[in-house]
Amino acid sequence: DVSASNFYGSISASQDVPTVKYGDGTSFLGATGNYSGEVIYHPNTTSLTKGAIYYLNNTAWAATDADAVGTSTGLLAVALGTQGNHGMLLRGIVQLETDPGGNPGAALYLSATAGQATNSAPGSGDVVRVIGYNVGTSGEIYFNPDSAWVEVA
Repeated sequence: DVSASNFYGSISASQDVPTVKYGDGTSFLGATGNYSGEVIYHPNTTSLTKGAIYYLNNTAWAATDADAVGTSTGLLAVALGTQGNHGMLLRGIVQLETDPGGNPGAALYLSATAGQATNSAPGSGDVVRVIGYNVGTSGEIYFNPDSAWVEVA
């Protein structure tokens, strides 16, 4: 049941409810940087790589790197263009520039290669942080960085 006062418009049980639908595999998003999710527009950075992973370094975005605590433990985002004001995906579905490998459903981690993800946890001296899950086979991921991380001794 729905009730309202001063309502202008109409509601019908037969109207279609908006739904987001996705394909799977290589047809999932179709191109690097395509996305659906939460985006921030932070204008202080240029020369980004669309589809790469960045951390907020004070007032600008810089490439993540599991080799260092300072570059892998803060606020993370995926670049949706070549500048911060093109959008930075904080959480959602996105196609990365580089496929992290692994099967759909596999956990993904920050890579020791700057700006990339990997399907295997980094090793000694690196930071292990789950950043999401594989949902396709061509770089399509659910990006949802965990706030917990571990530095491997």
